[in-house]
Amino acid sequence: MQTSFFKILAKSLPVFIVFSAIAEDARTLPKGISRASFLYAKTNGITQKFNDQGNVESITKPYNLNLDAETIAKISPQFKSLVSLLNDTGLHYDANASGTASGGVTATDASKPLLGDALTKGFLGVDVEATQAQSVFQYMHGVTDRLSIGFMVPIVSTRVRASAQINKVNNTVADYTKALQGLDPNAFASAINGLQFLDNANIENLQTLALENNGYQRFGSTDTTGVGDVNFGGRYNYLKTPKETWINSIQLGFSAPTGKTHAPAAITEIDNGSGVWDIAASHITNYNPGGAHTPWTISNGIHYTYRLPGKKIMRVRSDASDFLPNASTEEEIQLHYASKVWTNLAAKYSLNNVMSFESSYEVYWKGRDNYQGSRPKDYGYLSDETELYLETLNVNWSISMLDAFSSHQFPLPMDFSVNYYRPMTGRNAALAPYFTFEAAMYF
Repeated sequence: MQTSFFKILAKSLPVFIVFSAIAEDARTLPKGISRASFLYAKTNGITQKFNDQGNVESITKPYNLNLDAETIAKISPQFKSLVSLLNDTGLHYDANASGTASGGVTATDASKPLLGDALTKGFLGVDVEATQAQSVFQYMHGVTDRLSIGFMVPIVSTRVRASAQINKVNNTVADYTKALQGLDPNAFASAINGLQFLDNANIENLQTLALENNGYQRFGSTDTTGVGDVNFGGRYNYLKTPKETWINSIQLGFSAPTGKTHAPAAITEIDNGSGVWDIAASHITNYNPGGAHTPWTISNGIHYTYRLPGKKIMRVRSDASDFLPNASTEEEIQLHYASKVWTNLAAKYSLNNVMSFESSYEVYWKGRDNYQGSRPKDYGYLSDETELYLETLNVNWSISMLDAFSSHQFPLPMDFSVNYYRPMTGRNAALAPYFTFEAAMYF
């Protein structure tokens, strides 16, 4: 049941806010000075994604299914038995004669499909909207004038609103029931009872048959809140030219897998973290044409994150026909998430010592994840649609009250910033616009 929608959300949501929200500032804090900040980030309602070909489509597309004979036979043994019973009658179905006295059921026209093969319950429509908010607490301290170290703790809240409905697409169930009752209700009693059972099946029944009987939680809305992956790291300024025309720094850090990951049975819950340790390295460049007092700053960041191997309990299908792997398929999977690389280019304009505006464009890549287990199975399908590419446009508005504090015009040494991020194109990524607000204080 872990199809592309949930894989995309689980892989991209817990990380995209935290990393993208960090401004590409190569400066370090003066020795002995600390910076504490609170950052709040929130997505718009997410209903679309970039698919594997880079086209925009609904995140629920894999779940909008025609409940034809092949599909319903996979959902429940009862339905599979019904399809076989109907095919064993040797009768065929002519959809063009639906609603007539024969109900379209014929014993003579072999060019038409068998009853079981033509059976359908209707069309399953699924609507899902996901939102995520992160409250991020950050602290950084200047160890020397060139070295700052700090940490970041995110609190992640994810809400998934989900609903489903079945829409009738033809009259096969009614046609079959009428025809079989007219032919011989005793001989076809098992098939008639099965058709009545299928006819009465609604979303609630299917929840029990397809999900609960296979050890899954019911499909529905969820709200989760918890600590995400905690980050630790430092920034070292190795180059600062006279007048600060060029400022170059490197960053090293790691994230601990403190964020909870969802259980295999919880199909609509989203992970709060990656579940593995990450090691990150970055290079940040700031260019101030004309020196530190110029209103323009051009910046670039190049980032690389290596993700250490880890383990996770997952359900793995026995073969390609295993539509809903049940609890017996759960096993500890060896996983190695692919490394992440992203870079951006930004331009900042300062109106004065208080207000500035900035815009940046970021390009992000992640390779194909790898999963391995100990059973004689094909684990390769778990890696499908895990490669990720995303381009994001950012606009920023910042206010600094540091000069106002120095001149006793503001009570605290603080700065504030507002960001808006808009995904422009991508592949296997949620189309998730979001904004951030940050307030920071220096002491």
